[in-house]
Formats: sequence, C-alpha cells, structure tokens
Amino acid sequence: MAKAKFVISAIALILASTFLLAEAGLRIYQNVAGNIPVTSFLPGYKIEKRFALSPFLVFGPRMDWQAPNKKNPQYAYFNPQGFRAQDIIGKKPDNEYRIITLGGSTTEDLWNDDGIHWPLVLEQQLHHRSRPHARVLNTAMSAYTSAHSLIRFAFDITDYSPDMVIVMHNINDLMVNYQAVFQGEAVDPHYKVLYSTKRFTGDITDEDVVVSRVVHAITSRFKAWRESRARPLVADSDISRGRGYFKRNLSNLIALAQAHQIKIVLLTMPYAKSELAYEKSRANGRPFPRHARFLADLATYNDDIMEVGKKRGVTVIDMATHLHEKENYFVDTVHYSTEGTEEFGKILAPRLATLIDKSPIGPR
Repeated sequence: MAKAKFVISAIALILASTFLLAEAGLRIYQNVAGNIPVTSFLPGYKIEKRFALSPFLVFGPRMDWQAPNKKNPQYAYFNPQGFRAQDIIGKKPDNEYRIITLGGSTTEDLWNDDGIHWPLVLEQQLHHRSRPHARVLNTAMSAYTSAHSLIRFAFDITDYSPDMVIVMHNINDLMVNYQAVFQGEAVDPHYKVLYSTKRFTGDITDEDVVVSRVVHAITSRFKAWRESRARPLVADSDISRGRGYFKRNLSNLIALAQAHQIKIVLLTMPYAKSELAYEKSRANGRPFPRHARFLADLATYNDDIMEVGKKRGVTVIDMATHLHEKENYFVDTVHYSTEGTEEFGKILAPRLATLIDKSPIGPR
C-alpha cells in the first residue's frame, strides 16, 4: 500500500513538474517571440498589435507607425495623420495635383517585402508621364470596408483638399456576408456582425483572462477545431443584402466627392484565381465558401462597382481585367507581391494621366 502511494505521488509530482516546466517554457517563448510579459494574464492583448481606437471608425488608421522588416523603410512609414508618408501633409500647394487613395489592405499594400505600394508606384509613373505636379497619398487601412472609407472621407480627407480620390473596395465588404452566415445573423447596415467583435473593438471580458497558458492553448485550439467542423456551409448563402449596403456606400462616397467638387475614380479589385492562392487566404481562419463560389462573389462585387459607376456617371477603371493574373503578382487571392504592386501602378498610371489633363489645378 505504501509503495502504491509512493508511485502515485511520484507520478503526480512528475506531471506537476512537467506542467510547470511547460507553462514556464511557453511564457518565456511568448515573451521572446511576441514581447508578451511573462506575468501577463491577458496574453492575447499585446499592446503593439491593437488597432488605434477611433470614436467614429471603431479602429483608426495607422498613425506614427513604421512597418517592420521592409527593404525600403522610408516608403513603409505612416505619419501621425494616418498617411503613408514621412512628411506632414499640409495645405495643398497651388501647383500640386493631389490624389488620395482610399481602401483596405489591397490599397494600403503592406504585403510585399520591399516596402513599396501601388499608390507610390502610381505617383512615380505619373511623373514619368510628364505629370510632375501629381502627388499620390495613400490613406488606406487594412480591414477597412467601403463604410470605413466613407466615414474617413467625410471626417478627415476632405480637409486636405484633394483634386481626386481613388477608391477600391471589394473583399472586406464581401467577408461581412460570410461572417453573418457563420454567426447565423443578418448583415446589418453598420457591419456590426463583424466589426463589433473584440478583434476590432479591443474589448476585454472574463474569457480573456488566462491563468494557465498551456491549458488555454489546448482549449482554444480544441474550440477552433470544433467550430470549424460546425461551421455552416456558406456556398449557398444569399449576399444580396450585403451588396445593397456596399452599393449604397459607394454611391454616398460619390455624392460626397461631388459635393466637394472632387473627382472620384472607382477601381475594381484584381484577384488571383488559383487554388493555391485561395488556400493561402483561407489560412487566416475566417469562414470561406467553396473556391468557385468565392471567385464568383468577388466578380459580383466588381460588377456592382461597375454598375454604381455607370449609374452615377463616374470613371471606373477595371483593374480586375487590366491586371492579368500571374503567379508572381499575388501572395494570396487579393494581396500583391512586389511585382504585382509595380505592375498595378504601371497599368493605372496611363489611364489616370488623361483624367489629370482634363482637371483644374489650384486652390479649391
């Protein structure tokens, strides 16, 4: 009997020691790899990963932030005003033709290692085409939808007196539909079904308090696995409600631009059609339909952009058609490599150059 108790005690001691070593090891690893304090009870809320809060946008644009590990860091800095530029943007000079781009991560364009982005390439290409007075300012933000850009445009961008705004949206608005199906809810006009989640609001609840990171790592992975198996099939979901809000937002962007006598140009969104690119997109954990349905929905949203532009009488440049898919242009379904970024700017420049020729320059 005493021997059995000794064996049980020894096993318990070994298990407890193993658990404590694993806990300590995981905390040290997370501290080194992710700069998470060893004693933190909120390991999921690393300060440097939180979005800057905004009372109107839920999360604001990047401000005074340097994108890490870029070959050209001077092109990958976001100034305190939320522009991807090193200088502070002031009053527009009389001899400057100011273009401001609005969009999500495909316009922010942080995915290539070189640190360049297509609005920068566009500006350089316009200069090469005898438009030295053109200045292209990138104010896009990852995860923004057409609704976010509408608010940013109304509350902020008009103050900088742009002569032209370029707007490109698609996939983030589309993803709101898939999230709604996943949660069994309807798409609402404020996109709360996705953007009221803790990922964007930064809210903290009791569920975020982690005592044992080992236990949390195991349980969270099991929960994610169980949810993935129970995830509803979104292949047959109806996206018409979301499309209606998308077209409404684009129409309001156009109306706002026209009210301020700002030329507006809409772009359709290019995307890669390969299965490999699709699997890379699926890796982010969001609900996706089958590949064929996903591509069809992207094309539908691009058609909506064309429809709104035609109806409202504004220029639409079909980048989805002009930027032909090549394997080295994309890092996943919609984000560009260095080669894709350069090609995007080169394709867009000659089409914009003629619009600049026809537009007035000077103070508004």
